[in-house]
Amino acid sequence: MKREFLIAACCLLMTSVAFSQSDPGNPGTTNPKKIQSAPTTCPNDPVLSSDGTVTAEDSLQVGGTAYYALNAKAGHSYAIEVWDPFDLTAGVAPTITVTSDCTTSIMGVADVTHVDPDLGGGFASRVSWIQSSDQPLAIALANPDQTNGYTYYIRVTDTTLFNPRWSTIAGFNTSWGLVNTTNSDIVGVLTVFDQNGGVLKTYQGTFKAGLFTGLQAIQDLKVPAEHAGDATFAFIGPPGGILADAYFLNGPLTVIVPTQFAAKHAYH
Repeated sequence: MKREFLIAACCLLMTSVAFSQSDPGNPGTTNPKKIQSAPTTCPNDPVLSSDGTVTAEDSLQVGGTAYYALNAKAGHSYAIEVWDPFDLTAGVAPTITVTSDCTTSIMGVADVTHVDPDLGGGFASRVSWIQSSDQPLAIALANPDQTNGYTYYIRVTDTTLFNPRWSTIAGFNTSWGLVNTTNSDIVGVLTVFDQNGGVLKTYQGTFKAGLFTGLQAIQDLKVPAEHAGDATFAFIGPPGGILADAYFLNGPLTVIVPTQFAAKHAYH
């Protein structure tokens, strides 16, 4: 009986050691972390989702360029973020270029790396833009460092905010509230759609850092009475750079009804 007990105990110990060594999440593992090599040809590149999903770790070689694809939609705003949480603070940052054909940059892409939350100081970058048309895009990520390679994460976030319902019917008005949560001014566009899907009104403006901006359908956008539909807000900035709400108003503040106005995907 003792001999059988010792054999069983030895088997359990060996099994435990084997699992410890093969588990990549175990801090004591002796196996190297598996790193995916980033795609280096274009247009043969993986398509990234724009729901804020973080990719698995990719690696970028010395002076190398990686490519990704994105199916962008008209009127939506996007932010691409790349960051390396593994290495010490680097004096060099990757370059993110958004192109239409692997070489031709699209218009309107802004570097917002240093907009709150600031990614500056490490091997990290962030760009953002408002897309003008439905279009397949190629994203080029370049490592300018001629000495070191890097391991990094990349994600694309559709930052567009959606208001599923507004109304000026039966004496109602709609009030949209937009707060810039960052330390920088942000350019944005509010697009109001009629219930048949057509664009009824647009408002483009600069939303000041840290401030609230209120826009009313009738007074500010001159939306006619007896209309209803939905609205979107696209902006150039980081995910969460603009927070919004909306209300139906009727009479001298006698009726106030909230309506949703938010991003369709969680940012994290």
